[in-house]
Amino acid sequence: MCKVIAICNQKGGVSKTTTTANLGVGLVRAGKKVLVIDADPQGNLSQSLGIENPDELEIALPNIMEQIMTGEDVDVKKGIVHHKEGLDLMPCNIDLSAVDVSLVHVLSREFIMKTYVDSMKDNILFLSYGWVYNERKYR
Repeated sequence: MCKVIAICNQKGGVSKTTTTANLGVGLVRAGKKVLVIDADPQGNLSQSLGIENPDELEIALPNIMEQIMTGEDVDVKKGIVHHKEGLDLMPCNIDLSAVDVSLVHVLSREFIMKTYVDSMKDNILFLSYGWVYNERKYR
């Protein structure tokens, strides 16, 4: 059974990235299969887990979210990076800012991330992601 742990806070500098990375590695060391999702356009979690320039990635979370938004078939495992610590990472980059803006016009926008997370539940035991939610954009 998969457990989803969302680490989110609107305020910056409250250790969302650090908590996500350390919790993910700790769960792997406890014998769990873990996927961490970087859901921050700055890509700090991706960088902290060794991706030097997330903006140059061919596939990252924004690409997957766009495919879900447009109803395309999504290969949920595409873009996942296997980290040397044993956890898996879905990286993110600056393109999430454009996706965030386009979500304003999407019906059921609050289910885009849920759709991706639900599609991964069969492949992992624990899933943790840092999410920066801008409440003002969705009012």
